[in-house]
Amino acid sequence: MRIINLCIILLSVMTLGAMMSCTSAKENTFPEEEVQDVISSEEPEENTDPEETQDYVDEFVEPEEYEEYTKAPLVFTYDKTGKYGLNILAEDFVEAKKMEQGRSIAYSVRVKLPDGTSSLKIVIKPTKPAYYFCTNYLFSPTPHRCDAKFNEWHEICPKCGGVNTLQMDFNPHVGYYQGSDVNWLISGAKGQFTFTYVDEIVHKDGNVADASVTFVGDCMIEYYENGATEPVKVKKVKVID
Repeated sequence: MRIINLCIILLSVMTLGAMMSCTSAKENTFPEEEVQDVISSEEPEENTDPEETQDYVDEFVEPEEYEEYTKAPLVFTYDKTGKYGLNILAEDFVEAKKMEQGRSIAYSVRVKLPDGTSSLKIVIKPTKPAYYFCTNYLFSPTPHRCDAKFNEWHEICPKCGGVNTLQMDFNPHVGYYQGSDVNWLISGAKGQFTFTYVDEIVHKDGNVADASVTFVGDCMIEYYENGATEPVKVKKVKVID
């Protein structure tokens, strides 16, 4: 009898243990779909192609315009005086004199260019445009030349009717190049002068150009710095007696 009771107790204990194991297993079991969702949510995002990423970084950090954008501006220095006198390119030079004590006054065309690759062109031209005058000779009422003046070319003079008798005049001229220059290539035609920087020798004070000029009439000075196709600055110089 005692053996039977012991067996019953042992069987009860085993049954209770089995039931507890089943309950624990049920509590820790997830449906397959839920497990997959959890795994997917924890997966890292898909990596970008390394080459594409590098291209993007290069484009963002160093665009084609980046180097030009970050360059320091080129500074052209126009001193108040030069080798031959007051510098006509200086910012505050706006008035010149023709003569002093019976002699023409010389002025400098001076600039100091920045280090490295740079260029400069200076154009000096009259403030008044060229005009045309008629050279037709008339006999009535008394012998005289027409001398009519026009701002535009006419094949037939509107005043006297002369055919192909107009000639161009650039009077007043702006001035004269004195034949003294350093590192300027100078060309002049029809009352207009162009100074183009040409580095021919090494200067202890940097890339410098200078030239000697005198004035005859009012003029405009145009500055074309570093290859500019339009003047970066324009000023008028008034010439007094």
